Amino acid sequence: MTDLRDRLRAGDPARTARPLDPDELAAMRRAMATAGPVPRRFPLVVGAVAAVATGVMLAVLLWPADVPPPAVPAVEAAAPLPSAPAPPALAEIRQPRRRAARPAAPAPITPAAVKEIRYVTASGTQILWTFRSSEEGA
Repeated sequence: MTDLRDRLRAGDPARTARPLDPDELAAMRRAMATAGPVPRRFPLVVGAVAAVATGVMLAVLLWPADVPPPAVPAVEAAAPLPSAPAPPALAEIRQPRRRAARPAAPAPITPAAVKEIRYVTASGTQILWTFRSSEEGA
């Protein structure tokens, strides 16, 4: 180990390098102080397109299955629009959705009388003795 450490120290170029002049140090500090972060270029258009695409995807995925999507009326130039049908006399009444009943919780399990003795050696070996009551039949 010391041989490798000595070889690394002997080959270290920083040990034999001359120290920097005060002018060089000042120039480096000025360069670091004036350097600013490079702005990332992310066009607003790309962000807007990503937001619209995300909104459309969420609308498609979260649309309820029992409700059809809104229809887009077709516009014909020559044909007159059909008259709207009369509203039904009685509105459709839907029954509220009910959640499925949850199964009853199982009866709690009574723990058996179990005693354990753990022994850990200095090298990390673990020995575990388990003593159970005679009522278990084990």
